[in-house]
Amino acid sequence: MLRTATRTAFSGLVDRAIAEKVAFVILAGDIFDGAWREINTPIFFGREMARLDSAGIYVFLLRGNHDAESEMGRNLPLPSNVRMFSSDAPETFRFELPEVNVALHGQSFKRAETTDNLVRNYPSPIDGWLNIAVLHTGLEGGTEHAAYAPCSLDELKRKGMQYVALGHIHKAEILCEDPWIVMPGNLQGRHIHESGPRGAMLVSYENGELQRPERLLVDVVRWATAEVDISSARDRPDAVAVAAPVFKRILEQDADGRPVACRVVFTGQVARPRRPVRAGAHPARRTAGAGHQRGRGQPLDREDQGEERANHRRRRHRGARRRTGRSAGHVGRRGPGPGVHGLAQSGVWRTPRQGRSRCLQARDVPALKAAGEGRFAELVAEVAPSVIDRIAREE
Repeated sequence: MLRTATRTAFSGLVDRAIAEKVAFVILAGDIFDGAWREINTPIFFGREMARLDSAGIYVFLLRGNHDAESEMGRNLPLPSNVRMFSSDAPETFRFELPEVNVALHGQSFKRAETTDNLVRNYPSPIDGWLNIAVLHTGLEGGTEHAAYAPCSLDELKRKGMQYVALGHIHKAEILCEDPWIVMPGNLQGRHIHESGPRGAMLVSYENGELQRPERLLVDVVRWATAEVDISSARDRPDAVAVAAPVFKRILEQDADGRPVACRVVFTGQVARPRRPVRAGAHPARRTAGAGHQRGRGQPLDREDQGEERANHRRRRHRGARRRTGRSAGHVGRRGPGPGVHGLAQSGVWRTPRQGRSRCLQARDVPALKAAGEGRFAELVAEVAPSVIDRIAREE
């Protein structure tokens, strides 16, 4: 599900556009994922454009930084309903509707590292028409996204357009209402840092003016982080009881009926059980190799020597796994479809303790199948004991 999530979300957008009987669709860049080479991606995109063509819906497409470096989408033949903005200079498409005449102004990226202010050369609005500017931009920077085609909000306002359709930043936001300057975000969250609802904007023109854009949610998987304070837990059943309501709240308030890929963060101090001290042993000195003590004292008996050897082997094994990275608990990323840089196929379970975080082993992450079926109480009951036991035994 995660690997095909972006394509499923894009198909969902096409479904909603057809169901709403929209006049046209604007795609403000980053349809293809840069240097990702996979022949099924352009085939999929062409098929979805053909579905819109069959429904009589036009598409106005602008190439962003990832599209500019994509070889797969560079020479892709598209149906006649698709209009792509030129990358040589700003271009205007005129689109006449029964209710209003629409002029769309835009310019595609010629190369990925486009750091020029493109909007400065955009044409003036056409009098008596509904003017829409389409721009792929990082605005003035200051986000985790690179500042491609930088410009300011004041600059966009001064262009005199009634609506500015932006792309590039993955977070949905209405930046201005007069005129409308809107960043719709991406259709599907890619990883744990892109949590919350994802989709497009549905814009209506009624009674001679634009209405407030509406969120059109088409994402198929949600990402979330669950922080669970288990400092009050006395034992494993207590910790399970504390964690279960957190999962329930996420499913009821944030999921909207969708599967949730969740990162669980356990916080708080937990009591460590004391190990009984055997007669004749010297715990303060049992820190050397198997069968020996530091300094003066009696040697360990055979039973203690066997236990010390086992502990020594476990420490060496744990250290080797850390050096090789096999205990990271991450699953490799793969490019699942258009417009996405890759989806992590598993969340990360972390247990912060004394100001630092440790990643649990991959086997500690529960099956996504059970998560998709909403059996979180069962997952908590299965996973929490091993997590809490690990916290208690950690040095």
